[in-house]
Amino acid sequence: MSKKFPKIIKSELATVTICKNIVVFEANPDVLVTIKSSISLLTRSLIEVGSRPMVYISHRINNYAVNPIDYKYLERLPNLKGIAVVGYTKMAQESVKLEENFFKKPILSFSTFDEAKIWADQLISKSTTVLH
Repeated sequence: MSKKFPKIIKSELATVTICKNIVVFEANPDVLVTIKSSISLLTRSLIEVGSRPMVYISHRINNYAVNPIDYKYLERLPNLKGIAVVGYTKMAQESVKLEENFFKKPILSFSTFDEAKIWADQLISKSTTVLH
């Protein structure tokens, strides 16, 4: 049985939209995103994606806080190929410079969602080409 996409998961923390190989995370305003607060969403997302290569897009449309130390847990996911951060403020884009110190896989900042999506598609394409 094939899964239908996009799949949308909502919680008090965020809305997650899963489109096959891309997981888009949109945190609610003024929340603190940690591994503990997001484990339920992460688990549900991983079930939907399965073993396919994936890219996580952090679509920062709201102001919220992230604990970058928790990126070490995301880094352990073998099928996570990278993180795209879409920030619409200078501060949101600058925070990626700090966050990339905690994540050894590709992590890039983008000023538009479309740019992030193109990069995510390219990263996924590269990883699936290597697999064949």
